[in-house]
Amino acid sequence: GFQVPVDYIDGRNDESSLERVEFQIDREQTEKLVSNIHYVYGTDINQILLSSLAITLFGWTGEKNISLDYESHGRPNDSLDLSRTVGWFTSIYPIKIDLDDAKNIDVSLDIGHVIQAVKKCIVLQDDLGQGYGILKYYGDLKTRNLMAGGIRKISYNYHGQINSNEENKFKICNEYAGITHSQTNRRPYLLEFVFYIQEKTLIGNVLFSDHIHKKATVEKLVDSFRHN
Repeated sequence: GFQVPVDYIDGRNDESSLERVEFQIDREQTEKLVSNIHYVYGTDINQILLSSLAITLFGWTGEKNISLDYESHGRPNDSLDLSRTVGWFTSIYPIKIDLDDAKNIDVSLDIGHVIQAVKKCIVLQDDLGQGYGILKYYGDLKTRNLMAGGIRKISYNYHGQINSNEENKFKICNEYAGITHSQTNRRPYLLEFVFYIQEKTLIGNVLFSDHIHKKATVEKLVDSFRHN
């Protein structure tokens, strides 16, 4: 299966060791991601970000079949009765990006083929992963055991556009909100890639454990992602 290289083999991946590397893509490049590039490839920003991430992970690991957990938001249709529902819809489900057909003769990756590979695996999940979640938690014992296998070590999450709402006088608060998880909890992933757009700027965060990876390793990954 897909293997993630580590710097420290026996490190403990708990919340107390959590670190992050944050980076930004300027407004001009963000606008291209949000608007212009879709006319060329018929994609959305999720597929572009995932394609860049796939190329980055291929360059780091040499793996052509990349498995990760994908977090989606919203619901696939408006037919559900939500009159007694509080909260929001989110699903986490596995995807596998097959880059076997994306290599050209010099063993680099063709971006067009990578995007097509990403689109293919996303289209297969047209219910935004809700079917996977139902089977994982409410299927029969055999199905639940099958869904529980194959733990992924990388997650991807794009939150969308998070902007201040001037009409309702709300704005983004940048103050530290405090610890949200017990520091003794074991983290579910080795690397978490989180993206959102704020004030027309794409912001990315890579969460990692400094007991597993050196900060320099993650910074190198970020630099590769920015140039893909």
